[in-house]
Amino acid sequence: MSIQLPDLPTLTRAFELRANKACRSVTLTSEARFLKPKPISGSESDITLSNSERAIVPTAKIGLLSGLCFPTCDPPQLQFLTDFITVLTFAHQRLVLARNIAESGWRPRRTGAVECNVPQSTSTGIEILNEHELFKGCALRLLITRFNANYLA
Repeated sequence: MSIQLPDLPTLTRAFELRANKACRSVTLTSEARFLKPKPISGSESDITLSNSERAIVPTAKIGLLSGLCFPTCDPPQLQFLTDFITVLTFAHQRLVLARNIAESGWRPRRTGAVECNVPQSTSTGIEILNEHELFKGCALRLLITRFNANYLA
């Protein structure tokens, strides 16, 4: 019987830590977008965070996280990813802290289930994001990005 141990020196060797060159500018732009006060009613593309959530935005360093995770993407892509990860973070926080489905950000049905008005013929789940109050703006940007990628391919 033989036992093969992992190559620990290889696993502990130094590695290059790279950050995206646009990390700082994208972080500032994203934070400014999320720190805005509540938008005028009827504007569904703007994301509305509560005062307590807005207080977390500058200290969360989500732009830095995005810049480290995606060191080679273009600034517009990094901007979208930073915004998406920010929204995902706060959507998760709302879900964890919610006492009922209405507090989680999803639109509840009368039966208590999450409302999902998505046609059965859709090929992606992007349309489902429109049912969450935070993801509405990102869902439209995802669809446009997907359309452009399919159109250019």
